[in-house]
Amino acid sequence: MVDRTRAERDVRRSDEQYTPIASAYVTSAIHAQGRDLARMVELAALSSGARLLDIGTGTGHTGLAFAAGGVEVVGLDMTRAMLEQARGLASERGATFDAVQSYAERLPFADGAFDAVACRYCAHHFQDNPRAIREMRRVLRPGAVLVFVDHIAPEDDEADAFVNRLDWLRDPSHNREPRLSEYERWFAEAGLTIDRIEPFRETMVADEWFARARTAPEREAEARAMLAAAPDPLRNTFAISDDPVSFELHMVLVRGIR
Repeated sequence: MVDRTRAERDVRRSDEQYTPIASAYVTSAIHAQGRDLARMVELAALSSGARLLDIGTGTGHTGLAFAAGGVEVVGLDMTRAMLEQARGLASERGATFDAVQSYAERLPFADGAFDAVACRYCAHHFQDNPRAIREMRRVLRPGAVLVFVDHIAPEDDEADAFVNRLDWLRDPSHNREPRLSEYERWFAEAGLTIDRIEPFRETMVADEWFARARTAPEREAEARAMLAAAPDPLRNTFAISDDPVSFELHMVLVRGIR
């Protein structure tokens, strides 16, 4: 069962974090474009009129990339301000986009309600990843696809702890970015067959990364100190650079079939 008290707390925390900065995600290049976005649309291979659930839609970029091909999109997010931005963007583009405020571990939809589910750059906020993946599988019709993208922790314990601490300092609504091995297990346990795994990396320039989240100064200072003091193995793992300060997040695109 989902911890309702914790879920409600997470919704409040998400609102506190993202309401003041929602508009920044409308123009964020990594969210609005990103080479993985076109790849998700390609791998889902949806026909016009198909019905897609975009979990963690934020300001709607992922769902609207599908809507451009005539797909009917339901965008789900915990943060009302993000959904308001998504509605505005959809209206500008004349897209069919239904915005729903809820959370991934308790999807308010019937079994088999969708032809596909997309989930991009949000699973590290989930309170219960296995539960959320089971819910994604539940709302898919038989034979339908889940296209999933997020940053992941390396399999090494020290690197896992490092990147999760770094992400939490930058954004306190961050819960945890799991490892790929964990996602593979959770997909299998949920009854989803993985037929595509595509790792990639994205460079985060510190100034832009912290500014987008409006990270509190004391948290930013600690995160920058972590990057500066990282030992060589971590510097190599995350391609940490000092001029300008930047590092790489490890990403993965996964396609699962119900």
